Amino acid sequence: MNNIDLETLEAYLDGKLASEEKILLENSLKEDASLREELELLKLSREAIAMNSWAELISGTQKSFLKERKKADSKATPLWSWAGRIAAGLSFLLVVATVVLFVTTSQNSMVENFYSYQIPVMRGEQNTFSQIQDAYLNQDYELIESLRSQVSQSDLESLFILAMADLENEKSASAEIILKDLETRSSQLEEPVFSEEIDYYLIQSLLQQEKYDEAELRLEKILQDPSHRYFKNFTKLDLWKIRILKLKKGL
Repeated sequence: MNNIDLETLEAYLDGKLASEEKILLENSLKEDASLREELELLKLSREAIAMNSWAELISGTQKSFLKERKKADSKATPLWSWAGRIAAGLSFLLVVATVVLFVTTSQNSMVENFYSYQIPVMRGEQNTFSQIQDAYLNQDYELIESLRSQVSQSDLESLFILAMADLENEKSASAEIILKDLETRSSQLEEPVFSEEIDYYLIQSLLQQEKYDEAELRLEKILQDPSHRYFKNFTKLDLWKIRILKLKKGL
């Protein structure tokens, strides 16, 4: 069990640690997995507070609990898990934020944050669309369905539109099958197509089906690549929300 308290971790996140303290803490983080997990949970909790504007709501109450934090010392036994240490040391503000995050996180709330696919349109130029693209632009999903059997397996653009129409109609299993097949086909091309879109919309499809393990892996892939087109659409908080959904599913 490490002896680094919550205030030190908060100072580290705020960039207020002296250089020597920062080096010592970063060395500890490299060697202590539980400390890394504790820091990550603290970061996620703080992000939840910022995103939901809870700070102003309960900041006054927080002050009365700060004194309690200082009482947490080395009395903790090795039997305590890192989660227990966090629960004992977290301020009221972070506890409330974490609880609210757990309660309010749902499959629907995550899926609703996804943007519908928009077919690129060039301004000032004459745009030529296929019949299925035109139907998608007009949200004519019945027509798209009637055209499904006519789509060639080599027509990757039309296959992608089929997947997008399936997502709009909440046919997530069908969308997943098409997107994964597209991913395989695209990877065999000299210049892959729709690879980043496939990552993004597969997460939506997997969430709709409660396939949270796969969704988590796909989201981690995006978050590890700052150059990914959809990198800015997610944060580590979204990763934490998926883990909450996994936990809720198992309850």
